[in-house]
Amino acid sequence: SLKLTDTSGGSVVTPVDITVTNSASSVGIEIPAGTQITSNNIDWDGTIMSPALLPDLVSAQISGSEQAAEIGLAVKVGNHSSSLNFSHPVKVVIPNRANTLAGFIDNDGLLHSISTPCEVDYNSTFINNEISYCFLNDGDDLVIWTLHFSVFASYAIAAISQDPPTFSNPTTPTPQASDVQLSSS
Repeated sequence: SLKLTDTSGGSVVTPVDITVTNSASSVGIEIPAGTQITSNNIDWDGTIMSPALLPDLVSAQISGSEQAAEIGLAVKVGNHSSSLNFSHPVKVVIPNRANTLAGFIDNDGLLHSISTPCEVDYNSTFINNEISYCFLNDGDDLVIWTLHFSVFASYAIAAISQDPPTFSNPTTPTPQASDVQLSSS
């Protein structure tokens, strides 16, 4: 973890560019110098946890949809007890997940798609689209630019498993034994 000093009222300004990487997984974050970080907790002490993989998170319901997501890789970034917001976009690198879908998972466990691709100047993407997230592929990695920390994920749409369809014709009733009449000749 990283602890920033001079935190006051749940807010601090980064003095330099900061890079934090989980050495076991290569998941990383980059916070630009001069970024004001604010927390919903006025007692936040400036601690930012290293990115943590969530290997048990394998699926999530997609917000506003009946579909489910198969999680390729989920990572929690930030602080375990406080939400963190940024005045400038922060980079989250999810290794070896290029060309997958990107999303974040809210406190209710719903996955929200990050569908806006980042322009070359990612800052203009945020300004022009009035958004909080964008994504891009960088070599083999999936990169998410964000204005707040959360659980971020690479994912695919889960296949829908259904029983084979059964067909019936509602206008032609199936004959029952009591409907059969015998005739003699």
